[in-house]
Amino acid sequence: MLRDMEDLLNNVYDNEIKDYLKEALKCYMGGSYRACVIMSVIAGVYDLHKKVKALAGSDPSYRNLDNEIERRKRSLEVYEKYLFEQCATEEIDMLNNSELKELQRCLDTRNDCAHPSNFICSPEKARDIYSSVIDILASKPVLFGFKHMRNLIAEMEERTFFPVVDASRMKVIICEKLDRFQRKAIDPFFKLLSATIKAPNSPIQKTNALRFLALSVNNVAEYGQYVSEFIDKDQYEGELLILFEINIDILRVLSDTSIEKIISKLDTNLKSSEINSINTWINIILSERLQAPQYIENIGSILTNFSEFNLGFDKRDIRYEIVKMLLQNDNCSVDFKKMLGRACSKSFTLENYMEPNLRDVLILLNEKSLYEYWLKLITENVFGYDFNRGNRAISVFKTMPKENWLNNVSDEMKVTLVEEILIEGTKEGLYYSHDCRSTMNNLHLDYPELTRLFVDHIFSHSENDNNIKYFVGEKSKIVSKYIVAFEEEIEANIDKLLFLRSNNTDIDEIIDNIKNEVEQNPDSELKSLILAKLLDHKSESIF
Repeated sequence: MLRDMEDLLNNVYDNEIKDYLKEALKCYMGGSYRACVIMSVIAGVYDLHKKVKALAGSDPSYRNLDNEIERRKRSLEVYEKYLFEQCATEEIDMLNNSELKELQRCLDTRNDCAHPSNFICSPEKARDIYSSVIDILASKPVLFGFKHMRNLIAEMEERTFFPVVDASRMKVIICEKLDRFQRKAIDPFFKLLSATIKAPNSPIQKTNALRFLALSVNNVAEYGQYVSEFIDKDQYEGELLILFEINIDILRVLSDTSIEKIISKLDTNLKSSEINSINTWINIILSERLQAPQYIENIGSILTNFSEFNLGFDKRDIRYEIVKMLLQNDNCSVDFKKMLGRACSKSFTLENYMEPNLRDVLILLNEKSLYEYWLKLITENVFGYDFNRGNRAISVFKTMPKENWLNNVSDEMKVTLVEEILIEGTKEGLYYSHDCRSTMNNLHLDYPELTRLFVDHIFSHSENDNNIKYFVGEKSKIVSKYIVAFEEEIEANIDKLLFLRSNNTDIDEIIDNIKNEVEQNPDSELKSLILAKLLDHKSESIF
């Protein structure tokens, strides 16, 4: 489709040049097509010379060219072709070869139109020259080429290169600077920018170059090639993380291979006892790109590949802290939390749970299955041949606030835990878990919910011969404490014991223990009531 010539005129950058081209358009509209061509090319030559002058003050190459053009003009020498050719040289670099050929064609057409001849200038030819001048020259500001790349890099040594440290404002500044370059200079400029980051002249230049590169992600095609070396080589990992810290959107344009390399770097970092730029890694993990289905399960597996807690060693597994921080982050999605929950459904050891951050992870995930596995492992380690493991199991148990797990495990698991604590706590000999015995003696005070459930269990299954073991020996002393601890149920439970007494005289032992516990109760009314009941039992047993 033909472009509207008046719309083309609106694209002209310089107002003075626009006036020339407006005259050219009037000539065209009046049918003076030769005049349109002549005016258009004059405007184009003038525009290009003005751009050379604009750069002459800061660059001797442009200054020398300007001086030569001015000399030729004073001497009435032909200079237009010379100007076009010089602006296409590597030193000046304002035109590429295709643009030079097109402008030379326009100049030849201008010459045909300016001299008497049998040349016929059609409206199409005039329109073509008019649009070419605007497209190649008049619609563009002063554009830099390769030579000015180094000038821009040198400017980055100034503290005021970015006058404000605001991402949106810095992006505007970057656009303004890049718009002054020819398109063909963009690729070598960014390669030079990457090289400057690796070997800067000063810390200020490096900081500005990193900001420029990080915030240019939407300004250049094939952006990934300019950060590829920072991804590929471990020695530049620090610079890579700074780039992501400045602009996490860089991940969006990277190839799948680059993302896989970044995940590999994450795995390597997680294997160390410390990790640099931990908050940046958090943002990387939670980025939309790494949350994609093809990466998420692998990341979950890497994050939860926890090592065991080492007693007496300073080395720690940073994964625990990372997972905790991820779950606490506002950007952590529900789906990602569910994935971490699945990944944490592993066969952890007791030593894993000794890490405080794993306890916090369980609380943040708040899943029934994870609490049940945690309590099952504690129960399995409370009683055994190694009293040290019993101590550790109790330590892990006590560090978890009961309000988090108590309603997330089955009653059966709770009863089994109390049973194992009683077995270890009443173990005879020198070798037993002291922490377990201490916990057993105070369980009715610290965990009344557990002891109430346990007492209810043994009385609801009192016909089971296996429960008789809690009414005799050392266990009866402890269980009597648990029974007496619940005043509202003590009468009913004593009645059940007295009923059982009719068939099993072994129960006398726990009845006596209850009597001893009650006698220490300051509640005189309760004491009198229970002792009277036990006294009646004693009298009945005599007869």
